[in-house]
Amino acid sequence: MPAEVTRDCSPVEIYRRLPPGGEAELIHRALSPGASTLELGCGAGRITHGLVRLGHFVTAVDESAEMLAEPDLEAALREAGLELVRCLDEPRSWSEARSCENRAP
Repeated sequence: MPAEVTRDCSPVEIYRRLPPGGEAELIHRALSPGASTLELGCGAGRITHGLVRLGHFVTAVDESAEMLAEPDLEAALREAGLELVRCLDEPRSWSEARSCENRAP
């Protein structure tokens, strides 16, 4: 069975298994406590998980439904009181994309 890949040929399973490399902590040091962050190309949430655990509100965006299907990503967001909002239609403008943001309750 061939490995699952995204439209840009990124290997989904590798990104799911790739451990964090301290990126979230590096970004955290550059942000104000509890700052909101836009993470473009979040993939399976490797950096998203860390930022949420460090107390940041993250709008994590990825064009790949396969990457966003990572169960641990949804669980980490739920634990932080956030929800995963999937927008699978390609927006035609930035204002349309903004309507797909993950908003805190």
